Amino acid sequence: MLYIESPAGVGFSQCKGFRECNSYDDDQSAADNLAAVLRWYEKFPEFQHHDLYISGESYAGIYVPYLAHSIDEYNTTHAGDDNVFKPALKGFMVGNGVTNYDYDCTPAYVEMGYYHSLYSDDLRDKMVAAKCDFGGMPSRASSECTSYLREF
Repeated sequence: MLYIESPAGVGFSQCKGFRECNSYDDDQSAADNLAAVLRWYEKFPEFQHHDLYISGESYAGIYVPYLAHSIDEYNTTHAGDDNVFKPALKGFMVGNGVTNYDYDCTPAYVEMGYYHSLYSDDLRDKMVAAKCDFGGMPSRASSECTSYLREF
């Protein structure tokens, strides 16, 4: 089992400098993770004949499919070259994954918080009356709704 901290700079992963850790997006993370997987197979070629499954949780609902797509593109690009190692990607799994910012993260947190009595009916009524929309990335919440979120 191989664990990859992603994006660069989180967990036990390290960056060479501040700029390297702050100039990433999901596509860059997928490219970095593909490079890490390929280098791992170079270092441990005895595992090249094993099936590959990718798994993760939470934001890996984004990272895992992006990496799987990158591996599939890599394998397709090099399909005709027997001299290029191609990981034997068989599938992926995501637990409690982020998949859509219109529903996940803040919107889900606000809903869950209310139904677990973490904030008052009064505050909930204000959010409903203001038609607060906490979805999107970045959030589409109005300044009024953002203040309600801070109050929560």
